[in-house]
Amino acid sequence: MRGNLLFKIIDKYAGIFAVFYLSIFRKTLKETGKQQDIKNILVVKLSALGDTILLFPVVKALKENYKTSKIVVVCTEINR
Repeated sequence: MRGNLLFKIIDKYAGIFAVFYLSIFRKTLKETGKQQDIKNILVVKLSALGDTILLFPVVKALKENYKTSKIVVVCTEINR
C-alpha cells in the first residue's frame, strides 16, 4: 500500500476535512454533555506499520475518555 496514489489523495483531502469536522464535533459533544452517549468507536488504519505504532496513544486516550464505549480497530493483515 505504500506509495498508493489513491491513499495519498484520500489522506490529503478527505483526511484534512475529517479532522476538521471531528474537532467541531468534539467541541459540540463537550458542550452538550453527550460525550458519554457514544457507545461504539471505529478506528481505521490501513497502511504503514510505523503509523500504526503512532496510533497507540490515540487508542489509549479513547479508552480513557470513553470508558463505556466499544472500540474497534480495522487494519490490514500486516498491521494486525
